[in-house]
Amino acid sequence: MTDMPPLKTARLLIRPFAMDDLADVHRLLDVELREAPFGTEKLESLDERAEWLQWAEPGTLRQRPSRGCQA
Repeated sequence: MTDMPPLKTARLLIRPFAMDDLADVHRLLDVELREAPFGTEKLESLDERAEWLQWAEPGTLRQRPSRGCQA
């Protein structure tokens, strides 16, 4: 897979996830969007989300978490 270069405008930055994003990713995916008709099927613990985020972080060749994930 080719690394995605960051896309930056005056008001927006789109870039790959990093481990520094853990608290924000957990809040968005597991708290604020937990009842949305997309995304995760259950509330992930912070440790479970950290495992997923390590898998999703660019440049890592880790095995996909067994419980699945959606982007």
